[in-house]
Amino acid sequence: MFNIDQNGDEHNALKRFHHAVYGKPVRNDGSTVRAESRLCLVRGVVVNAPIAIIRISNLRLRTFVGFNPDERAKQQDVVINIEIRHRARLPALRQDDVASALDYKVITKEIINHVEEGRFLLLEKLASDLLEICHRDPAVVRAVVTVDKPHALRFADSVSLTLGWDENQIQPTSENSNESDARSFSQAS
Repeated sequence: MFNIDQNGDEHNALKRFHHAVYGKPVRNDGSTVRAESRLCLVRGVVVNAPIAIIRISNLRLRTFVGFNPDERAKQQDVVINIEIRHRARLPALRQDDVASALDYKVITKEIINHVEEGRFLLLEKLASDLLEICHRDPAVVRAVVTVDKPHALRFADSVSLTLGWDENQIQPTSENSNESDARSFSQAS
């Protein structure tokens, strides 16, 4: 931690805070903060905010997805997996303050409503919409959504599509971002 008034140099402290939040995190001794956390301003003091991970696993819903006539006529099963990484708010961590926590129940209800009330030609559109819902809160730093469409192919258990969003990247990234070939943001598997 370092105080905004440290050494009487408010400008320098704010500059360090800006660099910390926007991609060049530093501590008051100049060392770098790990990538899994970011600094945040709390009552004039910059502190390290831990990254919390919320996982919603195997959310089974039914929706209209596909462009073939039979797919457009009846709902199909989809299985949704979501990972949301967010900066944990200190009141939630220290005072057990429910109002300060990222409310995964609200996010899940919005996802359920969107999926069950929607009609989608492509898994890409469905996953993109869900990703948008997941990263609306400004505390979210990364979100990944996978939508499985069981029985979409005759000899396969499922077809899935994964989309990811990261606040540090201009464009969303694939879950397979370490692959050497340049692939588009969405990856069917």
